[in-house]
Amino acid sequence: MKNKILLVFGILLLVGIIFSEIVSAQTLVANCQADGVLTIPRYKNFQSMNNPNELWVLSPGGSGNLARSHDGGVTWQPEFDVGWYVNYHSSVSGDLNDNLYIADRQNNTHVHFTKINSPGNSASNLIFGQSVAGPAPGTVQTPNVLAQDSNNIWLFLRTNVDASGNVYYRRSTNGGQTFGSAQWVANTGYENVRIGSLLIEGQPAVVIWYSDDSSNEGWGYRYYIWDPALSQFVAKPDYNIIWDPKVYRREYSMSYVNGEFHVVFPDRSGNLIDRWKTYNNGVGTWNQVNIESIGYDSRDWGPSLTKHGNDLYVFYVISQSTSLSLNNIYYKKWDSQTQSWGSRVAITNENNGVGWPHGPAVANPSSTFIPVIWSLNSQVWYEAIPATSAPCVDSDNDGYNVTAGGSCGIDADCDDTNININPDATEICGNAIDEDCSGADLSCSADVNFDGNINVIDLAIVIFNQGRNPATIGYGHLDLNSDGIISWSDVSIVMNNM
Repeated sequence: MKNKILLVFGILLLVGIIFSEIVSAQTLVANCQADGVLTIPRYKNFQSMNNPNELWVLSPGGSGNLARSHDGGVTWQPEFDVGWYVNYHSSVSGDLNDNLYIADRQNNTHVHFTKINSPGNSASNLIFGQSVAGPAPGTVQTPNVLAQDSNNIWLFLRTNVDASGNVYYRRSTNGGQTFGSAQWVANTGYENVRIGSLLIEGQPAVVIWYSDDSSNEGWGYRYYIWDPALSQFVAKPDYNIIWDPKVYRREYSMSYVNGEFHVVFPDRSGNLIDRWKTYNNGVGTWNQVNIESIGYDSRDWGPSLTKHGNDLYVFYVISQSTSLSLNNIYYKKWDSQTQSWGSRVAITNENNGVGWPHGPAVANPSSTFIPVIWSLNSQVWYEAIPATSAPCVDSDNDGYNVTAGGSCGIDADCDDTNININPDATEICGNAIDEDCSGADLSCSADVNFDGNINVIDLAIVIFNQGRNPATIGYGHLDLNSDGIISWSDVSIVMNNM
């Protein structure tokens, strides 16, 4: 009898463990049009950077299409209508002050852009909506909005007729009040493309999927990043994320976390793939790991990445067959130490038509949970999943945290409010700013060629002029320790300041 009791207890315990994967109650957010929270690769979910319990969800096609929760998703209110133009192609982005920016295709020539000031809880916070012209010629397709900060707002656009230059951007430097003229992101040469955007070390980057026909399979992915010195998007040496053969689906997501650049996408053979690399200013080779391999085409995986501090989560759908009516939603967490994805965790287990799960692009790093939404039968559903480690705070999204150690990285950010200050930044001498978090500003005395940087060029100049008399006109500044001779002591000073 005792053994039977223990057996029953063991079975009950096992059942409890299995069903503990479903971490919290699912909540209905709002009604919406079919595929209302479509990603590929856009976000319709934003979590406050100041209070993690404040959440917003864009639910296209429903009444009160901007829904909000004040209690971490326990209850939802349809705050107000952003506008009739919002459909499943819309996207939302937010800044550190919780201002929201929403973009959607208005018609064949224009994009509608809306800014909603924080706290975004009534129609009075809807500051302005404006019609932004797309590039000409061409029929404007789905836009993608990205808030770099509260001033710099980017709209990325594509056209379906101009294959020579069909990915454009329009930039606002005044918080979305006005936008500059349309400029190319890339001359793709492909008519059928999809665009996604993210910040890499504080700079906007665009990931593009390429196809040469109307199918859902494409040749692969490439990315371009903004170069502030050139004022244009450029292709780094590693811009080819993956290319050829033509098997890669147009459902994808991308994120930059802890110095790593990840792009997740499926192929048509039943693999959900993560191509990733240490960014390293666009130098180096891409790595590849499979998140899932199920042996058959799962149709719409709908993968989406969420950054939480220094952690990365992927949300996705697995169809239990080639049918789209037997789906469940899962997530995994990236382990940067083993460079692999952790165990699969179920969010739903009903085997129904769920699709397009995603959290926010960047979750509040202090949050103990990640807000996840998905669509089912023209409704938006929500669940909070637990954040499973102590949060790492990277408020300026430059890849470095205000504290270091463990999963938060080796080096700490000495100013987490400025994307241009972090341990990997270029130090500028003599400006009273410690850009590279070395503990002090760099002295310009070792900048012997006066270019604002201390590097091997300065070192070579001092080495070449060893033994010269610093009293000679033009050489006095090379006597860095003022001992009356240009010597190896001066070389050491340059080396210590490099």
